[in-house]
Amino acid sequence: MEVTPFYDSMLAKLITHAPTRDEALDRLARALDDTAVFGVTGNIGFLRHLIDLPETRAASFHTRLIDEQIGGWALAHVRHDERTLATAAAHWLRGRRAADGRSPWSAWDRSGWQLANGDGGLAPVPSLHVETADGVSAEIRFGPVVAAGGLLVGVNDARVPIHLGAAGADGRCLSVVDGRRETVLVHEDGDTLYVQDRRGTHELKAIPYLSYISASTQASGDVKAPMMGLILKVSVAPGDRVEKGSVVAILESMKMEMRICAECAGTVATVACTPGQTVERSAIVATIEPDG
Repeated sequence: MEVTPFYDSMLAKLITHAPTRDEALDRLARALDDTAVFGVTGNIGFLRHLIDLPETRAASFHTRLIDEQIGGWALAHVRHDERTLATAAAHWLRGRRAADGRSPWSAWDRSGWQLANGDGGLAPVPSLHVETADGVSAEIRFGPVVAAGGLLVGVNDARVPIHLGAAGADGRCLSVVDGRRETVLVHEDGDTLYVQDRRGTHELKAIPYLSYISASTQASGDVKAPMMGLILKVSVAPGDRVEKGSVVAILESMKMEMRICAECAGTVATVACTPGQTVERSAIVATIEPDG
């Protein structure tokens, strides 16, 4: 449905009723806590503050009440902490594991995320990049699933043990982080993850780490190593013509071979690596002059 600017902007109304005013307001508070609106700006947080005012309860409000109170409500800022990012990442991973029809946590040894470097069991390289509209970003690493489906999630340098319970019919699930239990609602729409918890509603972009690294190199034509490793083979030389997706080099990292591919069509300007050379993560291995 297209929403035009020619009518009232209200898309939905929440109404409660009860024998008394206080009971109706209590029911409204619970209903607001159970309401989720993703993808558009709503006023749920504003209404929560409004019905908590003593003046609202006593029906003694006046026309300037909101102007006098709203300055201290901090409606625009929702804090994204490691707990929120770990919850979103665990949900993302569970969705990827369930996509092939198996149990979300089964066959973990075939997932590719089980490699550990002694860092609390976390994989040595990120699997996911998460970022928010206000500039918060994190590289996510996963550890192996432990008893009862628990999981260690690395959020940048933080280690977050989390257990994400099965989602109910309404999509809500129980998140247990460091022993703290919280009911959360997580919704996935393409590469966007919405998390609603007691801190508010969070909108996050979740991008597979290698896709994120590849996209970040495309504009400049720099071809970068996605992680630290050993160059096994160089497939191009200066002056060579390459297409988008052409293999530039083969990298070995943590006993895995990885193709480093061109993200644009063009001409190889420089090659900055040789077979047998160890390169750091994000090191430029070649530069391509894009067509046009």
